[in-house]
This record gives sequence, C-alpha cells and structure tokens, in this order.
Amino acid sequence: MLTLGAYVRFVRRRTPGRYATMWILFACGLMSKPMLVTVPFVLLLLDYWPLGRLTNSSPRRQKGKQVHQRTSFSLINQLILEKVPLLALSSASCAATFLAQGHAISSIARLPFWWRLNNAFLSYLVYVGQMMWPSGLAPFYSYPQTLPYREVAISILLLVAITTAAIILRQKHPYIVTGWFWYLGMLFPVIGIVQVGSQAHADRYTYLPQIGLYVALTWMVANLAKAWRHRWILGGAATAVVAWLSWTALTQAAYWRDSESLWQHTLAVAPDNEVAHNQLGNLALERGLIDEAADHYQKAVTVWPNDPTFQANLGKALGLLKQSKELETEWHRALDLYSALVRDYQEVPGYAQLGPEADSVPAMGLEAFRKRLRRFRDELKDLLRNQEFLAGIGNAYSDEILFEARLLPLRRRASLKPEEEEAVFTAIPAVLDRAVEAILANPKYEESKQDRSFMAVHMKGGKTCPRCGHRISQLGTNREPLNFCRGCQL
Repeated sequence: MLTLGAYVRFVRRRTPGRYATMWILFACGLMSKPMLVTVPFVLLLLDYWPLGRLTNSSPRRQKGKQVHQRTSFSLINQLILEKVPLLALSSASCAATFLAQGHAISSIARLPFWWRLNNAFLSYLVYVGQMMWPSGLAPFYSYPQTLPYREVAISILLLVAITTAAIILRQKHPYIVTGWFWYLGMLFPVIGIVQVGSQAHADRYTYLPQIGLYVALTWMVANLAKAWRHRWILGGAATAVVAWLSWTALTQAAYWRDSESLWQHTLAVAPDNEVAHNQLGNLALERGLIDEAADHYQKAVTVWPNDPTFQANLGKALGLLKQSKELETEWHRALDLYSALVRDYQEVPGYAQLGPEADSVPAMGLEAFRKRLRRFRDELKDLLRNQEFLAGIGNAYSDEILFEARLLPLRRRASLKPEEEEAVFTAIPAVLDRAVEAILANPKYEESKQDRSFMAVHMKGGKTCPRCGHRISQLGTNREPLNFCRGCQL
C-alpha cells in the first residue's frame, strides 16, 4: 500500500526523490512478501485506470461519460521503461526466493507440468469461489489423486469468458480490466506452475491478488446503483454481508487456538487430508498415544503411499509398538522412496545442516567444541536444541545438561566465560551416560511412555532441587516445559 501511495505521489509530480522513495518502499515490501514481484505489472494497470497515463492526456469526460483517447505505443514504451528499476528488484527477489526455497520446490517427476498447469486454471476459480463463499477453509489443501478434467475445462472457459468480457467492456468500464488483470497477474507467481510445497492451493496467497477483484466489484456496484432510488437497500445489504463475513472470520479464528483443533477441523472438511493425519499423528506421538499416532500415520500413507516422510513416521510408530515385522517393511519402504527421489542424502531438507551427534562431543575435544559453540548466539536452551549445533538433544536433555553445568537456560551464549563453556562440554556426555545407565538398569523401561523419572529437573517443576534444596522452576506448558533451579543455576 505504501508503494502504491508513493507511486501515485510520483505520478502527480515526477521527481527523482519521489521515485527513489517508491523504489525503497517496494524493496522493503519484497523483503517482507516476495510475491510482490508483480507490483510493476500492477502499476501499469493503474497507469491504464484510474491514472489514465496510457493516453496522451488524462481521461476526459463528456456529458458524464468517460472518453479515452488513442494510446500511443511510444507512451507505453516510456511507461514500461519507467518500471525497469522496479523490475530489476523483482528479478533479484525471484532469484533470492528460488535459492532460499529451492528445497521446497517439488520435482517435475512428482508433479508434471501438464498436471500443474491444469491445477493452476482450476485454482484461479477456486480462489474466486472461496472469496464469495468462504466455507470449508483449511490450512492445507491436498492435491487430488486424479485431476477433475471436467472442472478444469469449465475453469478455462470461465477464465477466457471473463477476460474477454473485461477487454470488450474496457471503454465503458475500465476498472474491470484493472481489477481482473490485477487478480490474474498478482496470483500468477504462486498459482502453482512453479510448485513450492505440495499443496494444491493456499489461502495465504490470496489477500493481495483479491484486492483487484474487490476494486472491480466495488466500482461495478457503484455504477449500477447510480440510477437506483432505493440505495438504502444496498447499504443494508452491504452491512449484512460485512456482519456475516465478520462472523465467519471469528469462527475460522477459533479453529487456530491450538494445533489439534486446527487439524481436527481440517479433517472435518477434508477427511482424506494426509497432512492433517500426519500432524495429528505427531501430536499423538508427543503425548505417548502410540496407537492413535500409528492410526493417523497409516491413514496418511493410505492417501499418499509414495511419500517417504509418512512412511518413516509410520515406521517409527510401529517400532514403538514393537511390531518389528511391519517396522522393517515401512522403514525399507521409506528408504527406497528417499533413494528414488534424491541422488544424494545431502539433498534431503535439513540433512546437510545437521551438526555432529551429541555423543561425539568427547571425541571432538574442548577447543573444537568451543569454536563450534561460539558460532551461535542463541539462548543456551535454544542453542542446545538447535540441531545445527549438535544433533540429537531435545527439550528434556537440554534441561538436564544445563542443570549439570549449573547454567540458567535463558542466558545468552555470548555471556559464557571459558570455564562455563568447559562446564557445558563436560555436562553433555555426563548427562547422556547417566541416562543410558538409568535406562539399562530399568528392565521395565518403555520408550513409548517417555519415562523421565530418572532426570533431575525435567518435568519436576515445584519439587525440591536434589542439589541445593531450592524449589525447581517451570516455564511454559507441560507439553514442552523449561525446568531449572534458580538456586544453583547461575
């Protein structure tokens, strides 16, 4: 919005300073939302209407009607050249986004171009339908197993018909051209032809493109209502629509109160949503509900049997249930799928960024550990859980390691003295070795129940510190608590 406002200000008085202001605001917009890459195209649409810059002079009126003069091609070239510095920013943003999200771009083998193109045509109309009637919304929309070619054909025909009508009506209703092509153009980078992620479409892509549709709809209703004597009816209808949309927004927001509510709602509107099943499986696994987790993972695998992540999660759940035969089958299936999708495991998202295993710290040596530690700036709790620092330390063991080292979890890494760095180095193997001994000494230990009773402070909020007798503190919820002793951790 700031970029558009700065552009209108520039058009009124074209000075280098005003252009520079617009350029800087556009750069800031791209850094916050890369899909703004099509803004130069939107500015050309605004040049057509309402700014009227595609004619030799601003649109004039005769007897209440808008009259457009002939467009000069040299004038169009001039307006395009005016956007070149903005297009340079857009190109740089596209390159940066591609490099940053390259791991998320789905392969051509999995989603062929013809499939993605047909889904793009369908998505354009799906987004319009959701704007007019926002029901059945979800955080993730699965790709259909088979493309509904009848719906695709209808979508193509409707897109062609609306576009043709907008061009035919451009003289009397130029706002339709601006609004409709704003929607088409701004949505194009995220319509799925270059597929990022595995979703068929996503609501988060629509709030900027749909501004164009609202512009066209607003001016169309205003024009149609000019000669209508009972305009109060229109005002009442508009108030009712706004009230209804506010109520639906309130209802939708309630589904986002926690992850379980969100994904349960997703299954309510799309029972075969594989991502919802996988996420609910993860939540169940965190709570130790292994049977429920395995059931959700199995349903995710049933929907998309060729997804290695779903296969691996199912294998993990079956392993916790000690179904060894099924476990071996699922893990081999997951490994085969990963091998088919990637030539090198370094290509697997996140794999190349993993740090050394936590149990390799003694072999690393103190000085090498110090150098690695000083590369990070996080709070100590977050640092220990950062898999790029060391792989394998989670929420529970990070609490125990910091307790062993006598360090507060909310301290910054930069505040550590050399002797405190050595304390962390010593505490990691000490805590891990002690945990292995406790687990091996307990013949009834079950990993699926995540028994942490042998730990000193984790999940012991409110109890007495075994070292100093002070009360153990807890921050956060029981699902992922942060436990420490204020008496002996400094």
